Amino acid sequence: MTEFDSTLETQSGITSANTAGAITFRGDVTIAAGDTATTLLNAITNLDGLTFTSAGDVTFGNDAAADQVNLTTAAVTITLNGVGSDLTFTSLVDGAQDLTLAAADDNIQLAGTMNLTTGNLTISNASVIDAASVTAATITIGSPSSALAVDTVNTGAFTSTTTTTIEANTVRAISVNATSASILAVDRIINASVTSDTLTVRGGRGVLLINTTIGGATGGSAFRNLNYLKPYDGVRFQYRVNGMPFGPEHNAIANITSNLIPINVISNLSQPAIGADNSGSILDQIGNPSGRFQPIPFFFDFNSLDFPMVTGFKQAGKTDRDRQNEMQIEVVN
Repeated sequence: MTEFDSTLETQSGITSANTAGAITFRGDVTIAAGDTATTLLNAITNLDGLTFTSAGDVTFGNDAAADQVNLTTAAVTITLNGVGSDLTFTSLVDGAQDLTLAAADDNIQLAGTMNLTTGNLTISNASVIDAASVTAATITIGSPSSALAVDTVNTGAFTSTTTTTIEANTVRAISVNATSASILAVDRIINASVTSDTLTVRGGRGVLLINTTIGGATGGSAFRNLNYLKPYDGVRFQYRVNGMPFGPEHNAIANITSNLIPINVISNLSQPAIGADNSGSILDQIGNPSGRFQPIPFFFDFNSLDFPMVTGFKQAGKTDRDRQNEMQIEVVN
């Protein structure tokens, strides 16, 4: 066992062999760039309430299922301030302490399971974040003051007992489980899965959510509980939750279909739907497998922005051909 009970400063990285015993750092650690990366391959590393700063790469462990990093006594902050310096945990991370990670323009990889229980995880900045499984009281990735503090949240299963907030340029196929969730992307959210009481999203070039439950609503009904923020530079591309258009796509379809009059059925698609099994408007039933909307068939291509083909409609005040030409709606009589 090796213990550093006071402040530690080095001119180059710290290395340990795979067979080395447990290493404990009790004071702040500052590591200059030097010519050696910090590679702690020993089975157990204890970080005892400190600030760990390095100008070079830092790696903890080499067995994501067995090696262990313990956070003890108080909060831990790990900061990389060098160029091209990655932070990698190839280990389990445990401890009911707050953990803050910052890698500037470099990458953070959490290859093993991280369980902070009542502690909070904050990742202030990074280029690409890849995680296996993270559990904490709160999870905060990115910075409200800098939308591009994190470039890409690439992978990860993030579970918090309260709130999860992710702000990045791009958010890919992650999963989030929280009571309150927020995923804000400058570029896109691509195939993220969320289970939360509340969800706020933003995506400049689209938002695609799959297997998502918001406030207990699933499937095509989940969009009802979704809070959508307009992107920084305008609305573009697709906005879907479980295949159902929301935000700009849903509004565009609603605006178009609000002027369509089903013959001898109903005067407006925004009005309540027909039948005891329909809880919302006819438009709301599209894509909802539990809805029983039979009088008027719709055919939506959920992989494009094309308007729906509508069967059995006439439009008030203009001929079918006029409306078809103006609104790109195919009317089949």
